[in-house]
Amino acid sequence: MDTTPEEAAQVVALLQQGLSQRAVAAQLHLSQSAVSRVYRRFQETGAFNRRPRTGRHRCTSERDDRFIVSTSLRNRHLTGVDVQQELRRVRQVAVSEWTVRRRLKEANLTPKRPASGPKLTAGHRQARLQFAREHLDWSIAQWRSVLFTDECRVCLHGSDRRGRVYRRPGERFAQCCFAETVAYGGGSCMMWAGISLEGKTALVFVPGGGRGGGLTADRYITDILLGHVVPYAEFVGEDFVLMHDNARCHTARVSRQFLREKELRTMDWPALSPDLNPIEHLWDELKRRVRARNPVPASVDELKTALLEEWDGIPQETVKKLIRSMRNRLQASKALGKVLFEQVCKQLHLLEADYFGLEYQDVNGTKLKSLWRSSNISRTTKIRIFNTNVKTVLLYGCETWKVTKGISHKLQVFVNNCLRTIIRRHWPNTITNVELWKVTNQKPIDIDIQERKWRWLGHTLRRPDDHIPKVALQWKPQGGSRRPGRPAHTWKRSIYSEAQEKGKSWPELNLLAHDREAWKRLVSAPDSSEE
Repeated sequence: MDTTPEEAAQVVALLQQGLSQRAVAAQLHLSQSAVSRVYRRFQETGAFNRRPRTGRHRCTSERDDRFIVSTSLRNRHLTGVDVQQELRRVRQVAVSEWTVRRRLKEANLTPKRPASGPKLTAGHRQARLQFAREHLDWSIAQWRSVLFTDECRVCLHGSDRRGRVYRRPGERFAQCCFAETVAYGGGSCMMWAGISLEGKTALVFVPGGGRGGGLTADRYITDILLGHVVPYAEFVGEDFVLMHDNARCHTARVSRQFLREKELRTMDWPALSPDLNPIEHLWDELKRRVRARNPVPASVDELKTALLEEWDGIPQETVKKLIRSMRNRLQASKALGKVLFEQVCKQLHLLEADYFGLEYQDVNGTKLKSLWRSSNISRTTKIRIFNTNVKTVLLYGCETWKVTKGISHKLQVFVNNCLRTIIRRHWPNTITNVELWKVTNQKPIDIDIQERKWRWLGHTLRRPDDHIPKVALQWKPQGGSRRPGRPAHTWKRSIYSEAQEKGKSWPELNLLAHDREAWKRLVSAPDSSEE
């Protein structure tokens, strides 16, 4: 029978007054064993509350949890059921899908709707990257001569899926919480417009699709280019640049020929890049304004009237703010980051570190050093790339190396050169190696190798005696000594000497390895004075 903290306090108070356990049990209607447990717990902990319990036993091990997380990270589109089935197939562990979801939540992996966007090929990404590089340093004066244009379709009854309703359980399909839809949006209208730092063009409505409808190349020339673009170009002057996307009516032969005849320059716009066009945000603002009208438009004619009124009501300061954000758009371009990441992976995948002659390897005509010097990657990202891709290659398998001073020196020189290039500190503005390691949060290469070696040693010593690495580690030559002429400096002898510096013998290491916390303290302590 469990006792409450109040009952436990009464038990302790009565026992301290001199009553026997049997008398206290009779007075409080408790069993004598319960009174004995309460008083013994109070003597051990000094508290009236029960000791914290271990809780229910986890049905997955740490390795199972890591497998669940890594499986989800390899393919972010897998559902909890998919990960559950993969765990059962590979690890032969049967758990519920809710257990899988809890393990993923513990790793801060929660299900979200994926961000959507156009599907970009390698050519699209390369074109976006090239465009960003060419226009990243454009000034406001250069953007002032650009007219950003685009077409947009607005439905009479459309939803941007942003609306939310507050509802109680069971009210999902209630009339007050229901968003009605109409086939094909109940009618729509297509429009064209252009914006610049100087102002907005008029809103031009395009006839609907179907036979003879839609924005054809001829209609684009007569209604838009001749009616609005050419007069605006004459107002701007020789520096005028037209920005339009790669729609078929824009890139048609007759359209391109007309632009050449009028000597109108066009911007080489990358395909599938609506996120770079500032007018896209203005379309969104226009749609919000129309939906916020009361009453909302009930016909296509009312919709056109509302669009014209709201278009004229958008202040020019909003347009200027959008165009001035072009530099930020180019810097934050997803394609730029993706292409750079692919280039980094190609270089680092093919990078070969020759420990007796470390140097930068050419990959596709570029060098790893160009990544460290790139102004498009932050210093934090460069250091992360160095730690996760370069340093792991350099120190791969170093746990069992027989490291000489020459190898260690060449490794350290290579690392220091990379770090100095990343932080851009060279002669004559140099810093010491200690300051360099502190700025980049690095350790000397000898310390890194030693820590990895001792972590591997502790892991091996904790394995069963028939484990092959442990058998090899504890191997002794026949006769007790090695043959004459064998190298005096061996990996195991380096362990012996480092253990002596830490004040430990080999038998003590075998015992200490099973205490993980003590072993961690031993690994982090450089000598016996710090252990």
